[in-house]
Amino acid sequence: IRAGFTDVRVMNMKTKFHNITFTKVTGQHYENSDVKKMLENDFNTSKTMGFYLSTPSEKSILFTGDTIWFDSLENNLEDLKPDIVVMNSGGNGFSVGRLILNAQDVFKIHETLPPITSYCKSHGSCQPLDYFRNGVSCYGRKKWF
Repeated sequence: IRAGFTDVRVMNMKTKFHNITFTKVTGQHYENSDVKKMLENDFNTSKTMGFYLSTPSEKSILFTGDTIWFDSLENNLEDLKPDIVVMNSGGNGFSVGRLILNAQDVFKIHETLPPITSYCKSHGSCQPLDYFRNGVSCYGRKKWF
């Protein structure tokens, strides 16, 4: 509110705002127990979430948030069937494991929901975007082309 926001709300699992429905989706911000332990020790949490927006008159969109590929993400994709998916990707993490989607995870999303429009957002400060783009391109050529 200090930044000038005048309408700040706590989001429930489903929150309706005008004709837009916001739905929370679970994320998993760790690849293994070592990363989870590090996040909980250093940041007091390993929890993360994304959200899904739908309205009767527009395409639906899913923002994955900071997550890796895991069963709940696959279930959300299959249940919600978003028209557009925006992914935090790049495979960034620590020496003990990843925090977010990598090239293989991005293609799993495409395998689960073809055809969709997708946008990959890389944490460029952690890993150069060109490196990730090349990884996605190489993985795509090896897998499908």
